[in-house]
Amino acid sequence: MIIKMNKKGDSILLVLFEVLAVVLIAFTMIRIAQGFASSETVIKQNTAQDIALMVNTLVGVPGDAIVEYPANLSNYNLVMDSTSITLKSISLPELKKPGVDRTAYFYLPNGYTAGGILEAKSRLCLEKKSKSITLGECHGP
Repeated sequence: MIIKMNKKGDSILLVLFEVLAVVLIAFTMIRIAQGFASSETVIKQNTAQDIALMVNTLVGVPGDAIVEYPANLSNYNLVMDSTSITLKSISLPELKKPGVDRTAYFYLPNGYTAGGILEAKSRLCLEKKSKSITLGECHGP
């Protein structure tokens, strides 16, 4: 006895499996991308770059100025010198491997200096006085 298979039914079934596979792969890729976007490393790198851009902006501002970073930074220690800003996570002290800290670099014109340390404080301010930019905790309202 020979059984003939319906070719039309086979092709519909094959298309359904292909569509299901594509949807599953797309869903998996989106979940992986969301995981990377919300990771600690990405947040630290973006924050370091934001602060470096704020320093560059303060250099271009005439006169003295104070600017507050609009996010809570209580999970980080920050160290700034005249060439860079470095973020170190305080919530993961067991990760003492190279590359865990995130650093962003900036370039200051001649005569400008920058520096400061902020340890586990929620509010960060950058203050420009004359040709000096200081990183520290915000005071006042």
